[in-house]
Amino acid sequence: MAGFCINCGSPLEEDGKFCWNCGTEQTQDLPVQPQAEAKQEEPAPVLKEKENTAQAEAYAGEEPEPPAKKKQLRLPKKYKPLSGWAYWGYNILFHIPVLGFIFLLIFSFNNKNINRRNFARSWWPVRFIGFLLVALIVFLFLRKIPELLNTLQGLMEQLALAGANLETLIQ
Repeated sequence: MAGFCINCGSPLEEDGKFCWNCGTEQTQDLPVQPQAEAKQEEPAPVLKEKENTAQAEAYAGEEPEPPAKKKQLRLPKKYKPLSGWAYWGYNILFHIPVLGFIFLLIFSFNNKNINRRNFARSWWPVRFIGFLLVALIVFLFLRKIPELLNTLQGLMEQLALAGANLETLIQ
């Protein structure tokens, strides 16, 4: 091994310019042992809340450093992830019969937000399967319409006969 990382102390590869663990560029001479083992300090005693902060700083000998800010990846608006609530909202919107279909078309071809576009495109198989199910139900219903009409006609004839029989009984 070539040494240890100057930032986290992880072992480095032979020709490693970057740490495989934290990604820090190794520009300085690499230490032979990790920093954690190189210098052992006793921790400062914990001060009670009531003690003066000036006394704490005097005891420590220096002002405490603010914690290092993590670098946040700033994505362009086009690649901004959608929140969980946005997915719920788009689900509800896409369930509205006509308006949802219109927004589905708009969002499927819009490049303002890639994640919204991909979510809208994932709805097309759902819409296609729904269309097939509705078509199948309508087809099966249309095949049964003549049979239902014959049954209805038979019921009407029986009611007409029962009405005629009722009139003869009343007279």
